[in-house]
Amino acid sequence: MIFFDRLSYLCWCLLPLLLATNAQQTSGFVEVDLIFPHNESYTTSDLMPFVFAIQNPQLAIWLNPSLEVFISRWDSDRNLQIFPWFLELWKMQQEIRPDPYLIYTSLGNMTSIDAIYKLEWILTTLSCSGSAADGSLNFTQVTQNKTLWFSTKNGAQPLDLVAATKHDTCAANESLNFDISGLEKVPSNDLGNLTYSPSCPVLANVSLPSVTPTPCAVTINSTAASSITAALSYSACIDQVPDVSTCGPPPAQTPTASTNAGRTWLKPRTREPVWLAGGLAWLVYLLG
Repeated sequence: MIFFDRLSYLCWCLLPLLLATNAQQTSGFVEVDLIFPHNESYTTSDLMPFVFAIQNPQLAIWLNPSLEVFISRWDSDRNLQIFPWFLELWKMQQEIRPDPYLIYTSLGNMTSIDAIYKLEWILTTLSCSGSAADGSLNFTQVTQNKTLWFSTKNGAQPLDLVAATKHDTCAANESLNFDISGLEKVPSNDLGNLTYSPSCPVLANVSLPSVTPTPCAVTINSTAASSITAALSYSACIDQVPDVSTCGPPPAQTPTASTNAGRTWLKPRTREPVWLAGGLAWLVYLLG
């Protein structure tokens, strides 16, 4: 098995161009959760899933959030470094309506042996405060990060997405949340600079969250878990990830009430064979 010095970097940006709602939500709580993996040891596998959830995504979109995910493998003698990946949610053609909204991908050819991994995710958001004398807004960009370690070991616990959201384990899911008290209209002269959003959120507390995270509000049922696994396996096969050879039929693209998931695949911007299961588009499944 060949391992590569650079694993994965993932960046996505959410813009309100994705959203077309009849009644715009202007206040509420937004939360981003790392659903899987946890800070635990998992059995070795050909594909390792990574699942994030956005609670209240239709309001979250006004935060212009960007998420960077760094995954690196740590050995006793060296740290396998990162390789950049780029994901642009604003290019999606569908609206982000499922709540919570699940984002997932997988890492292949790297988790089939006993090893230790570091996962760091960095969330950058944009908010604003009262208008200045000239009518412009005072923008505040906040970057927050979380770090998690997990390992792969032959014979360890299975990769169980359903178990990851059960009440006895879901509290371990890492979270970042926001209390949005309202929206300010972005002056036309500010559009295209810091934001493309017509509105900017005002946070009740910019520096610290004012609400307790609720990662247990996100659940993945067995149907959703099967859909995620099938989608990632199909994407990995299409991308010719080593050890994944059975493609099967392509996943259904029509939303259903029972699938309980949104999903993505992406292509790396590199000629090197870094195996993050990928494709060309984002597809959405409704949450049950």
